[in-house]
Amino acid sequence: NGWSGTLIDSDNKICHKMRLYLDFFYPDQKITVKNEFIKKFSLKKIVEDNTFDFFSLDIDGNDYWVIKELNLDNVKVVCCEYNPFFGADASVTIKYNENHSYKPNFYFGASLKAFTNLLKEKKFELVAVDSSGTNAFFINKNFLGNFEVLDPKKNFKNSGACTYDKFLEINKVLLKSDRLVFFD
Repeated sequence: NGWSGTLIDSDNKICHKMRLYLDFFYPDQKITVKNEFIKKFSLKKIVEDNTFDFFSLDIDGNDYWVIKELNLDNVKVVCCEYNPFFGADASVTIKYNENHSYKPNFYFGASLKAFTNLLKEKKFELVAVDSSGTNAFFINKNFLGNFEVLDPKKNFKNSGACTYDKFLEINKVLLKSDRLVFFD
């Protein structure tokens, strides 16, 4: 296929399934599957010692703090899952908790605005947001070319997981949590 990659997941069963799937459908692939729980500094060596055309992070928790610690000079495109329930206006993330484990309570990750500001400091620009209100795509300024830089507020998308009224209700409760870090 001409491409390679590394997939990391904290769930050993998921890693096993990924390995089986990759070997069956892509027998010539060069994908490493690692079973590891990602902490603040876990990816530092992997990212800084390699060149990535595409780097995606979706760990349902400390995503902001992991990206903050990375030198992304060798990365062209970053995809990160943002928490749409924080809304379009707040630059916010959860407090770092080394042992954070996702629970379906909307307490995870960071807002689109927080990721946009953080990645701007690392010389990346927001160029796309998926239609489900889940993932944001940032490109290294050196490769910006014909991409349009997007405003996070204008391009914010609510999660399709609930009605807008339910979204507003969750947002109101979530932003009152004392387990958040606000940047503005």
